[in-house]
Amino acid sequence: RLAAAGYTVSRRSLNQLDSGSFGTVSLLNVLDRCDDPHSLLAEAQRILHPRGVLLVAIVLPFCAFVYVGAKGQTNKQRPPYYPLKLSNGFQC
Repeated sequence: RLAAAGYTVSRRSLNQLDSGSFGTVSLLNVLDRCDDPHSLLAEAQRILHPRGVLLVAIVLPFCAFVYVGAKGQTNKQRPPYYPLKLSNGFQC
């Protein structure tokens, strides 16, 4: 729907995108489900235009885990390799 409304939507990996090429980058409820949230945040900042907006949303309490298995068959979970550390009151 975003592309139909005229927004640029990319399905490429962040490291394939040009630096400073996006006015807005949104990371909505993904930092608790990725192996390396620090790298994800760094790449999001890299592709963001210098005067752009980075929109981040997380669910609290922050319960970090990564799904294991094929799409649609993600019954197993494991801890991320490089978890984001938050204050104790915000984590499971």
